Amino acid sequence: MVLYKKIIGGELVLTVKLSTFFIGICRNKAYEKMREKGKELYIIDDTPHSTKDELEDERIDRLLALEDNTEQIEARKEAVVREIVAKLPEPCDKILWGFYFDGFSMKTLAQMLNYASEGSIKVVKHRCVEKFKTRFMDISKQLFD
Repeated sequence: MVLYKKIIGGELVLTVKLSTFFIGICRNKAYEKMREKGKELYIIDDTPHSTKDELEDERIDRLLALEDNTEQIEARKEAVVREIVAKLPEPCDKILWGFYFDGFSMKTLAQMLNYASEGSIKVVKHRCVEKFKTRFMDISKQLFD
């Protein structure tokens, strides 16, 4: 987040490789956490500063490229959400679509889908949201791993 905020804020001035800068941020955050816990750290900086960091550079470049494609990313996220909701089993697809996209109240959805009460559809909606989250996280992991 620190790197992202520096980029967005226009504060990023690189005098070293981006991967080296990023590793420095991570190291400083680790130092902060250790100081909060009252522990002293004596670490010798033996980080190799060679081209072995290509994988990290690639990941950082992918993250930076995301900033340039925000409209495409938003469109893709919306498409992924629509796809996940469409693939959820009945009645999850109707409940989530009706509540989040069509803006129906729980009471209206309960009547439309023949549920006994507003409370019972809330329980089902909660379970459906959990299924959605699980599928969304699986897809997110595939994108960023």
